[in-house]
Amino acid sequence: MRAQWLEHRRGLPNVTQMHFARAGVLTEEMQHVARRENLPGELIRSEVARGRMIIPANVNHPELEPMCIGIASKCKINANIGNSQIDGDARSELWFTYHLGRRIREKLAASPDEMDRPVLDLTWDYPVEGAVSEPSAEAVLAEINGFDAEQRPLSSYLQLKDDGSTACGCWIYCGVRANGVNQAARRKPGREQSWVAPDWGWAWPANRRILYNRASADPDGKRKVRSVGPQFYPVR
Repeated sequence: MRAQWLEHRRGLPNVTQMHFARAGVLTEEMQHVARRENLPGELIRSEVARGRMIIPANVNHPELEPMCIGIASKCKINANIGNSQIDGDARSELWFTYHLGRRIREKLAASPDEMDRPVLDLTWDYPVEGAVSEPSAEAVLAEINGFDAEQRPLSSYLQLKDDGSTACGCWIYCGVRANGVNQAARRKPGREQSWVAPDWGWAWPANRRILYNRASADPDGKRKVRSVGPQFYPVR
């Protein structure tokens, strides 16, 4: 439907909707979107010019019907969700994170800039496996859990020390791999344990399932702390 609209734009160096909008031009696509959205054409042009609305209208696809995504339109967010036609082309988020970090480190390998040292000094030698070099999630979990100077996995954040003898990726997850076992992968049936179910998965921190329960009351439910009103402290 856009073939005639695009004909008079051939040869122009910039044919984006934002370019035309900022030049004050109300394109046929903007007019079509205005009718479709039941909005004034000038509002559509203004929103596109401000970057608050986009009209996906690639010149190489004259057959598509223009629509818009933006604050003023019916469609606020657009997500392209579907299957890859290439078998086995899927990648995990861990794969993207690991290989993005690997490529960045390779590009910065010869950098003399001290600003790049933190990236280059990262532990990023996780083992990979399979045809797509998928990084080992268990190895990443082991780093997050933490270990001591003998590379033994920590069982609790209480074991963390500030003398450099322990390492931990995130203290609230310390213990998720206690004894070298992936505690988060546990699936002991509820009928085989207490109602708290401490052996089903793992909860941070320290696998605690009940937090702050009656924290300010005694066993009978009586409040331990009385209200004393607002407090004021002198500024020194």
